[in-house]
Amino acid sequence: AYKRACDTVVQLADEDMAEAVQRQLRRYNAKRSKTNNKPLDQVVVTFAELRDMQEAACAATRCRLEQSLPVIEEAKRDQSIEEVLHQREDQCIYLSLGWWTYEVCHRKHILQFHVDRHRTVDAILLGRFDQLATTNMVSVEIPHLELANLLPGMRERLPYHSHVFSQGDPCEIEMKKRRTQVRFACPVDGQVHLVVNEPSTCRYVLTLYLPIVCKHPAYRPTTTTRHS
Repeated sequence: AYKRACDTVVQLADEDMAEAVQRQLRRYNAKRSKTNNKPLDQVVVTFAELRDMQEAACAATRCRLEQSLPVIEEAKRDQSIEEVLHQREDQCIYLSLGWWTYEVCHRKHILQFHVDRHRTVDAILLGRFDQLATTNMVSVEIPHLELANLLPGMRERLPYHSHVFSQGDPCEIEMKKRRTQVRFACPVDGQVHLVVNEPSTCRYVLTLYLPIVCKHPAYRPTTTTRHS
């Protein structure tokens, strides 16, 4: 079963919040430096730390939590799917699937990690946003999801838009760096979902169902069948 441990998108807009995040970033990068990994420009925040920062910030009206689904409005005429997704600029989503939690930062990076007793462990960088590779994937016809990308009970192969993330952490088995394709699709039930596949070693496909994708008419489902 696919479950959401946290699908809250957080926008940090206060200096105190920014300092807290930067402290966590410095601690995390200090650990990465011991393994000769390059530092990240975004921070990994455990759920406990994220919740504490949210509560403290929102108590002083310093941040905005988007815990309810956004209103799905029609995209502006001639607006591209990239322009629709641009509304997620500088935002990260945290989603949990069993052992692993995924940090998907729009046009930034993708991180896979495990949370143990409120601590982040086994963090693996799955890739940094690759603009050139993303541009090269654009085709005349909109591609549709493969059966492996669908949620349980879904029958319609939905249209999707892709971003490519390359230059992730080294893969010990294949001796190459990890690479990920994120496929953005419109969820039939209006909820945020994530499906993760690894079609080949250290090559990942993350299908991210986001309500904001539904704003573009070309990416909406043709049926209203909900997944089970």
